[in-house]
Amino acid sequence: MRASYPRAIAWLGLNDDCGWLYGDDEYLSVAAALVADLFGKTPAKVARDLRAFREKEGLGDAR
Repeated sequence: MRASYPRAIAWLGLNDDCGWLYGDDEYLSVAAALVADLFGKTPAKVARDLRAFREKEGLGDAR
């Protein structure tokens, strides 16, 4: 399997502790920051895409 940005977002959405995603902080988790760096995305883009993925999967805010 080849690494891709959509697969990385899916992995984060299903496996990372995403509580940070719904807080007031603008900080990514270490795993999400790594995805941003590896795929040349901004932190805001990773957060937007991760929120969208979690909403599509019905995962909500997972606090």
